[in-house]
Amino acid sequence: YTFTTNAVVSAKAPSATITVQNNTVTADDIVIMSCTNDKKIAVHTLNVSSTGWDFFFVNWGTAPLQSDSSLELNFIVIQ
Repeated sequence: YTFTTNAVVSAKAPSATITVQNNTVTADDIVIMSCTNDKKIAVHTLNVSSTGWDFFFVNWGTAPLQSDSSLELNFIVIQ
């Protein structure tokens, strides 16, 4: 899944919360996400429900992540 940032994310700062719509998950599922291209990104999922889940990421790089940067995100849903 390739995600393109909308706004600049400062160094050592979190992004806004993003929602993934997916009606096959349930509230007790575990969603694990990671960034696979060469970015220093930590991805955090939250609010897993029957309609999908929310996530945000933290830019651990030393420079801002510019708007329109492409992030290659992998995710797995454990049911």
